[in-house]
Amino acid sequence: MITRYDTHPIPYGVGDQVIQLVTANVTELSLNSVPPSNLMYEVFRWALPTEVGVYLSRISEEPGKPVELLVAFDEV
Repeated sequence: MITRYDTHPIPYGVGDQVIQLVTANVTELSLNSVPPSNLMYEVFRWALPTEVGVYLSRISEEPGKPVELLVAFDEV
């Protein structure tokens, strides 16, 4: 099942899961592919989830702005 959030705020649980996935996969999701051995890893580990959190908070904030989230669920 795929759910699109664009006009209503996303449920807390969904947003929290997205942030957890981002935090767990910083190296794969970062444009710089910073490995855990890099001294800057902790900075990226903080910055990327924070950036995604700000993006998620903007969903439905301003009508007409192209901010949305598509979430694929494996259970209905």
